[in-house]
Amino acid sequence: MFNRYGGRDGKANLFRLNHRNIHGLSAPEKPFGLIVRFEITKDFVLATYYIDGEQIATSKEKYNNKPYIKIGIFRIMAKSSVTQTYRNVRLVRIERKRTVE
Repeated sequence: MFNRYGGRDGKANLFRLNHRNIHGLSAPEKPFGLIVRFEITKDFVLATYYIDGEQIATSKEKYNNKPYIKIGIFRIMAKSSVTQTYRNVRLVRIERKRTVE
C-alpha cells in the first residue's frame, strides 16, 4: 500500500532527490556506488547523480543560503528496520580552471 508520502510502506527502494520534478527513481537492491557531482555558483546548484557510473538524474536549483549535503534514510513518523552502511564517503572539492580572456 502506498503511503501519503509517495512510497510503499516497508517496501520502498527509491532514490529520492529534493527536487520538485524528480520524486523517486529505482535504486538497486544490492550495494551500489553513488557519485554526485555538484557545480555551485553564486546563483544555483547543479547536481548530477550517478549510480554505478550511470547517470540517473540532474537537478538545477536556485538557492539563497549555503548548500548542504544530507544522505540517509528519511522517514516521517515511521519506524524502519532498514540498515544502511556508508563506506568511502568523501567530499572532494575540484577547483575549476579559470580561463583568462
